[in-house]
Amino acid sequence: MKVKATKRKAEAADSLHGDGHSIKVSKINAAAAGVASAHHAAAAASPPAASKAARQLLALQIEAKERAVKLMKKLAAQNDPAKKAVLQQKLDKLLSKAAPPSAAAVAAAAPGGGIGSAAAAAGTASAVPAMRKHRPQPLAGITSVLANTPAEQARRAERQQRFAADLAAMKQPGGSSSSSAQQQQDEGIGAAGGWLALGGGYGSSRSLEKEYLRLTSVPKAEDVRPPEVLAQSLALIKRRWRGGCSYAWACSQLKSVRQDLTVQGVADGLAVDAYETHARVALESNDLPEFRQCLARLKQLYRAGVPGCAPEFYSYAVLHAAALGPLLLNQELGQLPRHHLEHPAIVHALATARTVRSGAYVSFMRLYTSAPRMAPYLMDALLPRVRGQGLAALLAAHRPARLPLGWALLQLGWEEDQEGEALQYLAQHGVVVDEAAREIDTRASLAAAAGRS
Repeated sequence: MKVKATKRKAEAADSLHGDGHSIKVSKINAAAAGVASAHHAAAAASPPAASKAARQLLALQIEAKERAVKLMKKLAAQNDPAKKAVLQQKLDKLLSKAAPPSAAAVAAAAPGGGIGSAAAAAGTASAVPAMRKHRPQPLAGITSVLANTPAEQARRAERQQRFAADLAAMKQPGGSSSSSAQQQQDEGIGAAGGWLALGGGYGSSRSLEKEYLRLTSVPKAEDVRPPEVLAQSLALIKRRWRGGCSYAWACSQLKSVRQDLTVQGVADGLAVDAYETHARVALESNDLPEFRQCLARLKQLYRAGVPGCAPEFYSYAVLHAAALGPLLLNQELGQLPRHHLEHPAIVHALATARTVRSGAYVSFMRLYTSAPRMAPYLMDALLPRVRGQGLAALLAAHRPARLPLGWALLQLGWEEDQEGEALQYLAQHGVVVDEAAREIDTRASLAAAAGRS
């Protein structure tokens, strides 16, 4: 019943044939909204006993802090060191004015002193804790980010110099600096090119083999292979994988191909071929994290209209979601394109998901033997759960009769040459087997299970 590894290897090999302004300003905007909402809440929380002088001081404090936030925005956008120093001095003065007023200050400012000033001081004293209670902390965080200390200046200089040389080259004639490299990468399918496109075109490397390394700078054209070389490299990886190369080498080479495709903004049939190949190789090697990465990218390519084996991989997505839980399965079912619902691979995956939900273990085993392409690799994750449900159902339904061992093993999806593995499984689950009579004692098995619980 279990699909042989050699058969799967052949299917996997067969499936590989074919050709295949800045972050600081955004933080300051968030802080500005927090400061305004906090101070409005503080004003509303002030008790009615507060005098007019107390309210005036609170209003001045709110105004000073709002002006301070505006200065912070200007400071973040300013590149001239001299102007930044002037802005920093103004900011420091405003922050000192924005400090919460003390009760003594309110009393001194209240006209007439005496009971009226004391009442004003008491009102402000009770209002200040309310302000502190409702005041968020982002303001202090922003002032620390904008602090003009030597350590902070060194960190800023290091961040600015990281891509300075490459970005300066892009600003030369023929280049473009309208958007950052990360933005180009994150724009998804249909972007007008990757990082290299910003500099004027494709790579120039002719190497067929290239070890995968995570990028720490904008890639250079001489280190990136153009699409025609990537197609040859992908064909080489397929041949070597069919010849029995290690997964570590194949995975590194495929990730390198994917990286070169990404930095050049290639999102065509070659990209689909590369991701489909890596997904199949990862499935065959039980590397589910890498498989999920490839599957997510393939969905983007399919939705963009790039042709490929979309029904096959949508069916894999359904089977994988069924193993992860009903919530993810429901999300995956909601994303299935309607025009693929009649495809045999999708029909099989949906039927498998139904048997898992209902506990129909016999139907699941039949679907397991007829699974198309590489579906058995994903059904392997479902098999232990369904087999456990089937064993419990067999014992409960046939008690107190004794079950023929061979028949029970077939019902649970084992073949005749897997009897040793099956007996080990039954022993681990407390099933009492009479090997001489080749029968399962359902009464004793259920009693043993009850004793364990």
